Amino acid sequence: MAIKTAEEYKEGLKDEREIYFQGKKIKAADMFSDPVLNAGIELCAMDYRVAQLPQYYDLFNEIDEDGTPYSFTFKSPTTSADLLRRAELIKTLSRICLGLPGGAKFAGVDSLHALTSVSHKIDAEIGTNYSERVELFRKSLKDNDSALVMCMTDVKGDRSLRPHQQSDPDAYLHIVEERSDGIVVTGAKANITYAPFTDEIVVLPCRNMTAKDKDYAVAFSIPPATKGIKLILAKQDPGYISPVEHPINAARYAGDAIVVFDNVFIPMERVFLKGEYQYAIEYTNMFTNYHRLSGDSYKIADLEIILGCAALMADYMGLSKSAHIREKLAWLVYYAETAQALGKCAGQNPVQDKYSGMVYPDPMYSNCTKFFFADNYHAALKILQDIGGGVVSTLPSGKDTYNPEIKAILEKYLAGRSGVPGLARIKAMYLARDLAEGIRLNGTIHAEGSLFAQKLRFYGLGNWERYKSAAKRAGRITEDGPLHEDFANLPEFPVWEEYYSKL
Repeated sequence: MAIKTAEEYKEGLKDEREIYFQGKKIKAADMFSDPVLNAGIELCAMDYRVAQLPQYYDLFNEIDEDGTPYSFTFKSPTTSADLLRRAELIKTLSRICLGLPGGAKFAGVDSLHALTSVSHKIDAEIGTNYSERVELFRKSLKDNDSALVMCMTDVKGDRSLRPHQQSDPDAYLHIVEERSDGIVVTGAKANITYAPFTDEIVVLPCRNMTAKDKDYAVAFSIPPATKGIKLILAKQDPGYISPVEHPINAARYAGDAIVVFDNVFIPMERVFLKGEYQYAIEYTNMFTNYHRLSGDSYKIADLEIILGCAALMADYMGLSKSAHIREKLAWLVYYAETAQALGKCAGQNPVQDKYSGMVYPDPMYSNCTKFFFADNYHAALKILQDIGGGVVSTLPSGKDTYNPEIKAILEKYLAGRSGVPGLARIKAMYLARDLAEGIRLNGTIHAEGSLFAQKLRFYGLGNWERYKSAAKRAGRITEDGPLHEDFANLPEFPVWEEYYSKL
């Protein structure tokens, strides 16, 4: 079974995983009868549905050396073309899924790539065999076309303290027992998207560790139905799923969860870090290198919808030729297209990992992309709301559009310019409100790393010697050591030596 159908994927979810939702314990098989949970399943199943469609087959699938087809997502990226194809795949799936990251392998594959890259480095430097285990895991994923999610963010407790300093040692997931055949872990990971809808969970550390934190330096993979794992899902208000009032949010539920590990046994062949604290941050950073590309790619589809909704509302109200509206729409075009260009630049300028031979997007460019679209997101929604007007906040219930006595009145009094059906304008305004509500605001800021996380990466990635050398050369500062190689051999300027000597 190299490539699953959507139905085969869904059948595989019917196991003994422990799910808690809206105050109740839910059997996995019962997720399909709950409209919210089933929406999440269908969102993930799109990965499998789209991969079967003829027009997308070559984008989503790859052929192994023995001629067996498998999901391209599981291919280790070794070229810029691989990264750009991955970006196009994510953007395509996100366009299909109304501007949100769809599919059952979104962040999980980024963690797989991080495991592959860093495990080779650990093996080379201290003689472990983690890369062999990772490759066996990757082969299993390819052979079974598995869904997988990534667990990184610990609940953290007191943020001012390191893991080993916490009053509750379970504030960070950690090893509580080591056995000859594996390890036992306890703790919890938060904000885990698609957690109830997956076949495999990959766990990575979320920060740098010291020698005293070694029990917290752990990475592994495990199925969600493993004994001791509990999935506590994010809330979803029942009244929030009207497809008229919420054309996007009613069609999706990400199943974001707190994943609790209560003395969970991890077989040794599934362990990829076990106390080598100095490499914990390596896994964290390499995951973000790959996941930035994923975030940058799906956000393009989201920005297209925001831009289009703003333009639709302006057109429906007869304001498309208004100077101040055109200025706002022009800014939205600049915002969306710049974000796309930055993300593409990251994939076009990859960095090669010397240990595994894999490539990852240029970290500076990909972090710039994430910061750019997240930092400007509220400004984009401000324009959307400004163009929509106050009526966006005071729209009647979506149920009124089905009431024959009220529908005609709404069509008449909420109509825009001549020739535009009133219901079209109403739907555009519902869309505008849906775009500005829910988790997408907070999620845009914090998903794929917070704004401060990007700032830390900017500073850490900055080539300060090169920057300072540019200033030294411009300031004729020759007393403070040699210049960076980019500036050391540049021709002298000005070249008019006689004039320069008289200054």
